Amino acid sequence: MLDLSWVWSGPMVTAALRDLGAEVIKVEHRDRADPARLRGRALRRGKPVEGPELEVTPYFNQVNRGKRSIAIDLTKPEGATLIGRLAAEADVVVENMRPGALGRKGLDYAALSAANPGLVMVSMSMLGQTGPLSGIRGYAPVMSGLAGLDSLVGYAADDLIGTFNPALGDPIGAGHALAALFAALVRRQRTGRGCYVDLSQVEALLSVLPGPVLQWETDGVAPVPANTHQVFDPYGTFACREPDTWVSVAVRTERERAVLGELVTADLVGAPADLSDALAAWAAARSDAEAAAELTAAGVPAGAVVGYETALLGPRASAREVGTVTEHRWLGEQMLVTVPWKVDGHSFRAPGPAPTLGADTGLVLGELLDIGPDAAAALRADRVID
Repeated sequence: MLDLSWVWSGPMVTAALRDLGAEVIKVEHRDRADPARLRGRALRRGKPVEGPELEVTPYFNQVNRGKRSIAIDLTKPEGATLIGRLAAEADVVVENMRPGALGRKGLDYAALSAANPGLVMVSMSMLGQTGPLSGIRGYAPVMSGLAGLDSLVGYAADDLIGTFNPALGDPIGAGHALAALFAALVRRQRTGRGCYVDLSQVEALLSVLPGPVLQWETDGVAPVPANTHQVFDPYGTFACREPDTWVSVAVRTERERAVLGELVTADLVGAPADLSDALAAWAAARSDAEAAAELTAAGVPAGAVVGYETALLGPRASAREVGTVTEHRWLGEQMLVTVPWKVDGHSFRAPGPAPTLGADTGLVLGELLDIGPDAAAALRADRVID
């Protein structure tokens, strides 16, 4: 598999396939390195780790685990030729560049599939390969804004906060791309033919918002749910006794609502008439663990809001093998989260850390393209490879 993608969405797709056993060759170059390599120097025991700037971010290590790295300058004709030759040997190519970027180098699907009819290629642009605005640049907040999601996230209609930090467009786009890629590989197995998948990450994000879309079609408005739900009540996250601790609750049935009412009003003097207000007062007198335990014991769906340390390293995560501890040359130990599936009781553990930039250039070019040391040295001298 040839990975021409960067940052999060595309690398997340190829990392998942690497977890499942695929060989993934990531292409970048020192003069145009994956921006994920610049997402911040890791801290260990409160101090920044030492090492090359492009090799010390946990972000890159997470989404490029176990891949091989080759450094080829795509802007040079010789570099584009090398990538075309590698694509001729690949089963899959994944890229998330702007529409037309690869075509201008003679690396679009039409050109690559002419040499490799079984090739499956996935392009993950922000707005697809065609149509108005298809060529604009954008990252997570642009995607969520164009999908309409930011108009739904806030404390009220006049107090929106959007979804900048969670960056949902990338992982949702990656999930859709992975599903389409699996289907394309099944078709290729049956027919021998590859195909081209044109995925818009904005459209993928829009596709998971059927509720607001349908309500807008029927009511002419999609209200901001804030800490509520259109149907369920109470439904949301409530502050607990200690600072910055919370419990999340989802009451779905009248039985659960009745049980909750008995629980949260039993020891409240002058209990609020609104059940959500009563729940808020009840939760504020308890720790998050106490609140979650009492609610769960009563049959009300609830859970304490945990931090990433508990989510990755807690007893539940350990029992389920949520992550794999790997040893990175510069980062040391880091927990990497792999695909969340269990198949016949088998977990898919991270195959290794992310590669240092260009670590496998010579080996890959020698193995796949029969480029020997002398030819590789000439390419390095011309700065085609690094």
